[in-house]
Amino acid sequence: MEAQQTALKAMICGTGQETLRQGIGAWLEQQGPIQVDDVSVVITHLKRRFECVLKVYPTTWPQSHWGEQVNAWAQVWLEEILNAQSPDIAQLWALLERSRIAFTALTTSLNLDSWREQVGEQLKAAFKNTFSLLTQGPPPPDSPWPPFVTWLKALDELIPVPPSIAECQARLAAKSGALVQPFFDPVQARLRVLWLDQHGLSLRDLPDGCAEQDLWMRDREDGVIAQWTRGLEQLRSTNAVRGDIVPIPDWASVITSEPLIRFAECLNEWANGLAQLIVIFPAPLGQLPWEALAPLENRLVREVSVRHWLGSETVAAICDTWVFNDPSGEAQCMLKEGEWVAKQFNTGDVDQSGLSIFKALQHLNQHRHLHLLTHGFFNRFDPMSRFLTLNDKAGYRWPLWTMGAIRTSADLIVLSACESNLNGQDTAGLLTPIGIGPSLAAAGAKTVVGTLWPCDGVAAFCFSYYFYTISANEPDLAWHQVAAKARRTLREMTTTDFERIAKNMGLRLEGKEMDECDMAADYHNRMACVEENKPFEDYVYWAGFTVLGG
Repeated sequence: MEAQQTALKAMICGTGQETLRQGIGAWLEQQGPIQVDDVSVVITHLKRRFECVLKVYPTTWPQSHWGEQVNAWAQVWLEEILNAQSPDIAQLWALLERSRIAFTALTTSLNLDSWREQVGEQLKAAFKNTFSLLTQGPPPPDSPWPPFVTWLKALDELIPVPPSIAECQARLAAKSGALVQPFFDPVQARLRVLWLDQHGLSLRDLPDGCAEQDLWMRDREDGVIAQWTRGLEQLRSTNAVRGDIVPIPDWASVITSEPLIRFAECLNEWANGLAQLIVIFPAPLGQLPWEALAPLENRLVREVSVRHWLGSETVAAICDTWVFNDPSGEAQCMLKEGEWVAKQFNTGDVDQSGLSIFKALQHLNQHRHLHLLTHGFFNRFDPMSRFLTLNDKAGYRWPLWTMGAIRTSADLIVLSACESNLNGQDTAGLLTPIGIGPSLAAAGAKTVVGTLWPCDGVAAFCFSYYFYTISANEPDLAWHQVAAKARRTLREMTTTDFERIAKNMGLRLEGKEMDECDMAADYHNRMACVEENKPFEDYVYWAGFTVLGG
């Protein structure tokens, strides 16, 4: 029990790295000096092993999180698999899924009562085996480090077994789709794709022009992620100064760049004859608005893990719909949007009580449908630190790590909040995304609607209007199809449409005593008339609304 409490305390407080360092140091002191005969063999052996250790224990971590530790070990295992002459793609499939389960769930049942007695003794034996091999010369290149193998076996007991390929194929056959897992191959330094359909599992290579890792990474100034991140920072800065959203010209060139277009066209070509492409994006790619590209607009279904896509059992929801509004957003569009949504679902007044985290978790556990109007905050350098606000002025926050602490029965969660579906592009290893939306999905929510960047309040209000109106008129549409239609309608909205809908939604475009939301709506309408365009046709207004899950 002492070991379990120590481990949980270290994870919660973010001191896991220091705790691990102290524990290893104490253990090494207990072992005493190591006697060997051939010093050159020792140096050669330890050099290779320390190179392996550096990959899984980077000194640049600002904090040590459970998910990042698992992800780092998974990166080394990924290289082990792909370095083989004939990679075991079924093993690769299991590795990617296991890292996602550990990473997006955020909380794991750590049955560590006997950790010291069992895993500790296993690691001790593995270290002894390592040192006994020193006198026999360096190990072959494909020989995994014994403590590494021991650790992977320990993780097998902590992380649920991934769904079988046969289970997935049965579901794909019913949906007429393919399950797609893009990932960055650290051996070839290329973007590759694990593709599963009813015919089997395959490892596919993308064409030049979209496969090279350098085209995507932030290390290159002209890389897709570098350009996109600069646009995101510019958007945040502009929004903070002006209080409204303005278009970022560079984004249009990124969305229509060769890597994105070729990747989308390749997936579309491979999916010929299929109704759905269920895609689990790695962290850097997940922040891009793939649904804005014509080949993927109606076919793409985003997912966070194979397990979530297959569905998991949850307790029956007690209540129907909960609409919550951060009370500090009264002067903005948040309250008006909340009042309109609450009216559509006959929920009575909007909850804007500035509730506690525990009350928020209770609602998350009990309601079938949640519509949350809050501020969302994101730190790309520390994705785990993101949060939603419960009362921004009072400093009440709903941190991301608590969202995985309880199961939810929600069929649908709509996050009308900035960057609420944004993935952590600086996640160590880049194997899997992490964010508010993915965390809620990992906690059991069937479908999560959110945003990829700071959202314009009036555009978000109009998107919600179309989203729920389309859903009511076409109840057989899947949520990702509803969102696709809502995005397209928002993009094509004319000033005449806007004036009509604004009146229905309670936005006053004329008259006195206009609040911030009314003035913002009036600004959109006037600028559209002056520039002779549509109020929300720029990418920044409509392309960021995405759906996780079916």
